[in-house]
Amino acid sequence: GVGDSVVHGPTAGRRLTKQEFIYSVEDLFGAEVALPANRLEGESGSQLRFRNDLLEVSVSDQRVSAYESLAEEIAAAVPSAKLVSFASCAETMAACQNSFVQELGRHLYRRPLSETETENLTRLFAVSGEQPQAFEAGARLVLRAMLQSPFFLYKVEKQQPVPDAY
Repeated sequence: GVGDSVVHGPTAGRRLTKQEFIYSVEDLFGAEVALPANRLEGESGSQLRFRNDLLEVSVSDQRVSAYESLAEEIAAAVPSAKLVSFASCAETMAACQNSFVQELGRHLYRRPLSETETENLTRLFAVSGEQPQAFEAGARLVLRAMLQSPFFLYKVEKQQPVPDAY
């Protein structure tokens, strides 16, 4: 009936602040691993502006390069045991690779991954080939990709439904 319909508010996305980036990495991998993130350019918001002001947090070429470098350093610094703890096994079998991608993705993307996302990220394991440490090498590539992904770097915040006022 009238008044029963619900209109959902807009969905807002914002980039993680420097501190949120650091805390996210610390929570998953430890404070030592997050140390390189301290070099990330900080936000310069004043008291009159939000720290996530669009102009303040736009992604420049410099910031993209910084995220790429950080992702590489962080992925290299994660202890092997911690890295493989996100998988149900540490073999180059597809099931192990999928479980790693899905579990790590659930933490970094703050939601379950779609089937397509899982397939795309799992393909990175193929780059590591059949070397003795192939699973670990592939897992580090997946981690590097996820740390640079907009699904990690941006946080989607859905607003509460708003009753139809019409």
